[in-house]
Amino acid sequence: MKIVSGEKMGEIDRLAMSRYGIPGLILMENAGLQVVSLVKKIRPERKRGKIVVFCGKGNNGGDGFVIARHLWRQGYNVETWAAGALSDYKGDAAVNYNILLKQGYNVNRFDEKSPVAIIKDLKADDLIVDALLGTGIQRQVTGLLAEIITAINHSPAEIVSVDIPSGIS
Repeated sequence: MKIVSGEKMGEIDRLAMSRYGIPGLILMENAGLQVVSLVKKIRPERKRGKIVVFCGKGNNGGDGFVIARHLWRQGYNVETWAAGALSDYKGDAAVNYNILLKQGYNVNRFDEKSPVAIIKDLKADDLIVDALLGTGIQRQVTGLLAEIITAINHSPAEIVSVDIPSGIS
């Protein structure tokens, strides 16, 4: 396995788009599908526990919306939490958020209600998809987001992180 820095990953994404003409939406869909494939290996039983997907406002959040959509469509019990309203998202992340909404899927917003209590109620049979923050984070995580990350890290549920566990840079 090769590991690259956040800066290098950004370069790889830009190169894929500029040199090879791969749209960001395709990159996001493919990233999401890879995580879905991993979740299905970890959790082949669709009715075992629930899967809770936490989506930040960046491209990691967009990956999370892709993951939620595919798992939900495949019969998994999926609950999704977003960092804000559709209008708070931009680009490909907004496109994937909107796709979920247009399909009649309910997206909870942690700018309206904190999911910390929900996280604390999760069981070992549940699974968390951490799509909050990616490799591009350049600041200290504070406030509600820090509380959510702490609750996730203390949950008995299994955790799958997109790119990197949130809060690590």
